[in-house]
Amino acid sequence: MANKIKALFFLVLFLFINSLILVLLSPQRSNLLVSPGLLVKRVKPELLDLNHDLDSVDTTDQAEASKLDGRRVEKVNPYPVAVMIDNHVDARPQVGLSRASFIYETLVEGGATRFMAIFDVENNDIKKIGPVRSARPYFVEWAKEYNALYVHAGGSPQALAKIAQDNINDLNEISWYGTRYFYRDKSFSAPHNLFTNSSKLQDALIWRELNNPTYSPWLFATSSSVISNTDKGESADIYIDFSPGDTYDAHFIYDKENNQYVRVVRERKPWFDPDSNEELKAANIIVQLIPAEQLSGGKGRLFLDIYGEGKGFIFQNGEMKNIYWQKEGRDSRTKFYYQDDQKEVILSPGLTWIVVVPGDREIKWGEKIIFP
Repeated sequence: MANKIKALFFLVLFLFINSLILVLLSPQRSNLLVSPGLLVKRVKPELLDLNHDLDSVDTTDQAEASKLDGRRVEKVNPYPVAVMIDNHVDARPQVGLSRASFIYETLVEGGATRFMAIFDVENNDIKKIGPVRSARPYFVEWAKEYNALYVHAGGSPQALAKIAQDNINDLNEISWYGTRYFYRDKSFSAPHNLFTNSSKLQDALIWRELNNPTYSPWLFATSSSVISNTDKGESADIYIDFSPGDTYDAHFIYDKENNQYVRVVRERKPWFDPDSNEELKAANIIVQLIPAEQLSGGKGRLFLDIYGEGKGFIFQNGEMKNIYWQKEGRDSRTKFYYQDDQKEVILSPGLTWIVVVPGDREIKWGEKIIFP
């Protein structure tokens, strides 16, 4: 029995010494990860100081040009949102227009005009937009060209029928979800007190599952192609006489220093946007000439012929160029071309203001009448 115990002791001692020798002679494996059939080196990740020298980093080149308006943004393909904006004198100053990508302006009833502003609400924090007003069929048509979310409060019977017929992405305040995406500001008198904001409109895009824009984008110049201050044209007002008096006439003054067109009211006073506390100004002014308006459907409502082709003007960099426009049909995008070489118009990045002028209304550039 004693011999068996002694033999077992020496066996255990031998195995221990042998294992110790193997560990001492084998390569260090603390930095190795063994997986079946593969030996992979474990690399310790390098920690990055994300707050280091942020102020000294130029992030301009990290952004790309927006397909909607050519500006440098984080999300380059935002979903367009078209909002009907009141232009009654009691609705002024309108809020949020300075942050728009496009503004369409034309006549509604009684010689008054109305705006439809195309917004990029995914790249802009706009605290207040409005006042929001009702739809008209030609505005619906322009919103359709962007496949936009169309934001309004009711509308003419023709406009509401077109919204249903064309399956427009509709956000109508006069509906069960009105209070969810709109609100009333009681400091304004009704009906000029309905507003929304970019946060509510982002929520509406999510609700409607609108995240893949399908419109045909415009052409935009790059920053390197902008001409120098010394080459810009001389300052000249743009004036469109929409109706008797000057309440609804469109008037812009060219700011040569900033290469922008400032929207002004009586006595050449700039419009200020209460949201941004900035002057309302655009990089491009397009004037689209169409046939004279016709009465349609009672209550002074209008029919505007926006199909086919016609002439117009574009104002950029202090200069005026003759253009023509084409819209082949209801499913076509309105396109603008330079008259001299028939090439598509190239827009400067920023806000583009499209003024649609029916009939033979007078248009002046400086002291010169350029139409009719």
